[in-house]
Amino acid sequence: ALAHPEVQIRDEALARLAAWGAEDPDRVLAALPAVCEDPEVAQKIGELRLRIPLYQASIDDPELRKAVQAFLDEPTSKALGNALRKTGRQRRRIMAGSLERLMESGDAGVRKTALLYLGPQAPASAADRMIRAALEDPDREVRIEALRAIGAGKQAGAAPRIFPCLTDPEWSVRQIAAQALGDLKDRASVPDLLRQVQDMEPNVRQAALSALGRIGDPAACPKLEEILAVSDAKNRSAVVYALCLLEGPARIRRFLEDPEPSIRVTAIRAAAVRGLGELADPVCDQLTHAHVSVRR
Repeated sequence: ALAHPEVQIRDEALARLAAWGAEDPDRVLAALPAVCEDPEVAQKIGELRLRIPLYQASIDDPELRKAVQAFLDEPTSKALGNALRKTGRQRRRIMAGSLERLMESGDAGVRKTALLYLGPQAPASAADRMIRAALEDPDREVRIEALRAIGAGKQAGAAPRIFPCLTDPEWSVRQIAAQALGDLKDRASVPDLLRQVQDMEPNVRQAALSALGRIGDPAACPKLEEILAVSDAKNRSAVVYALCLLEGPARIRRFLEDPEPSIRVTAIRAAAVRGLGELADPVCDQLTHAHVSVRR
């Protein structure tokens, strides 16, 4: 019937499938054709593929089904958020196919909300859409949310594809791109992050330094040493933190003896992140330091 030449027959078939999709979603999803030559029918099948996973996730929860239907009747970011807040991790996994399709919504708020809740549960099939959103979406907040989802998902091979985001005209996007690369921990990111250490925006510089520390590639150390020698006070702490994470206890010990209290504080924080171990005694020695921030 979906291929019938009469529009009314095709529409009736789609309407029946939509109704059955709410009651027997697995069966209807399995029956939908993968390819359809008629663009209008193909669009409506796409809409069914959006609706049915939402029905699947809410099939035994009347309150959630009501919230899902409210979103389908009026697809706004607020309605989608209301529905998704009523779901747990397992239900969101079921909804993943729908959330993936919502990344193509014409409403930036809906795209952002879909990315927010998809996050680390995004299927591998969603990677291309998320990367495209991070690189190309006209809305800054959507680009940011896409980068957060990419970082949380830790999908292999994603890092090189988001390097262009480090040159985004919006500094907040560059900052989140650096954070995402730190989450992905791909050593191929090190040269690009080292360039961002000299970004005009302090928040981007600090995000890049933090990412380098988390990636843990010692190849970054010589460049960081150069940057440390010419850094201002604010940037110096971020460089010190990265070097502490990269070089470990010996370097932390040296910074624990620095005359600048903020550097000692940074070294203590780095020691806590790495695990105190052999650094327990030199860190405890800081309890007698003259500066309150160090003792605290």
